Amino acid sequence: MIHSTSKSSQPGEITPATSRPAAKPAPAIQENDTLDTSASTSLREALAALPEVRPEAVENAKSLLADPNYPPRAIIEDIARLFVQSQDLSNEA
Repeated sequence: MIHSTSKSSQPGEITPATSRPAAKPAPAIQENDTLDTSASTSLREALAALPEVRPEAVENAKSLLADPNYPPRAIIEDIARLFVQSQDLSNEA
């Protein structure tokens, strides 16, 4: 004879193996949400303090333009190859 391992006296009654703690209620929604923009304000101020034209970049560009070997022939050939290999999109609608 097989003896029941259930402590229930009612046939078919299921008892949970483990009990789970009750679910916590959702936190209340705060009505006064705020956004701190002090970091973005300081970034804007730092950006505004930079010059619009960087003299060292202008000088670098001028020296490259004066160089007859700039851009190198290999770069020109690579760009030309890319143009030839690219698909002509002018006739597609």
